[in-house]
Amino acid sequence: MILGDAGLPGIDAKAGLAVMGGNASLYARMLKKFADSPYYDELTAAIERGNVEEIRAGAHTLKGVAANLSLQPLKDLVTEIEQEAKNGAAVASGDPRLAALEQAYRDARASALLAAEDPEKLKG
Repeated sequence: MILGDAGLPGIDAKAGLAVMGGNASLYARMLKKFADSPYYDELTAAIERGNVEEIRAGAHTLKGVAANLSLQPLKDLVTEIEQEAKNGAAVASGDPRLAALEQAYRDARASALLAAEDPEKLKG
């Protein structure tokens, strides 16, 4: 688990607040949308199917969301998966990075839900 600067695992709140112009309420709403989004599930389903193009597209989408919301650990892992898919390789279901990806997603999602309940937590 990687703690962000506001004590929220998986979230670099300082960077995210900067992207959102310092607006904690807006950032919290965007984090809630991430937490409710299907992007992670869509990516993992594509990985299970071994469909390289779906993996690339799903990873690209999740990477963009993670980057915009400053979910750095998640973004870093998804970037690796996207790059492999761009090179024509599907990440294998036994790849140890998938456990790390799941943990990064769970951390980011849990922290996003906490921030959505109390945007002041983003200010550390």
